Amino acid sequence: MSYSISKLTLSVLALLQLNFLTQAQTELTSAEIENFQQQVFEKAEEVQNLHGKFIQTKHEEFLSSPAESSGRFYYNTQNQLNWSYEEPFAMEILFTNDKLFLTENGKTREIDVSAYKMFDQLSELISESINGKIIQQQDFEIAYFKTENFTQAVLKPKAETQQLFSKIELFFNANDLVEKIKLVESEESFVMIQLKDLQVNQPISERVFEVTK
Repeated sequence: MSYSISKLTLSVLALLQLNFLTQAQTELTSAEIENFQQQVFEKAEEVQNLHGKFIQTKHEEFLSSPAESSGRFYYNTQNQLNWSYEEPFAMEILFTNDKLFLTENGKTREIDVSAYKMFDQLSELISESINGKIIQQQDFEIAYFKTENFTQAVLKPKAETQQLFSKIELFFNANDLVEKIKLVESEESFVMIQLKDLQVNQPISERVFEVTK
């Protein structure tokens, strides 16, 4: 009797869990996808600049706990991105005029992007993830889902050997802005970037895009 009750209990719990997962993430219909994409494209056209804070969490199988860093970012449509780490260390990464500059311990050096294609791809990836334009690219197979607080776009590269990541997940908030970015290398290795206090088309000092001498 107790076995039957336990078996029934497990069955009910399994059904409840399946129901919860179904409610937590629902795939968008074709009509919903078309409407969502249109909204994102329209928002991307409106955005001339964007800045805010970020929390970046690195998950690795060999790490006992995720490695967390945080800072501020500044982006504009002139292909400029300032990604400044404040904690646990200070470091500024500046992408401007197709060049990459790294400032650390008060010293700035230019990184040869042609020699480090990874940095070039990462710059483009972060910029186009922030403004949402990445979902216009033809290099990915994209699936869309609706969760309680976000619309999620899951991008898988069609040619994995040419990409840094096996999967990219973008989480768009109710204002059609990317609020979270998940960069997946493998199931055990991924980076989660959360964007906070987003400010759209607000004045940004030109100094944040200037190379420190």
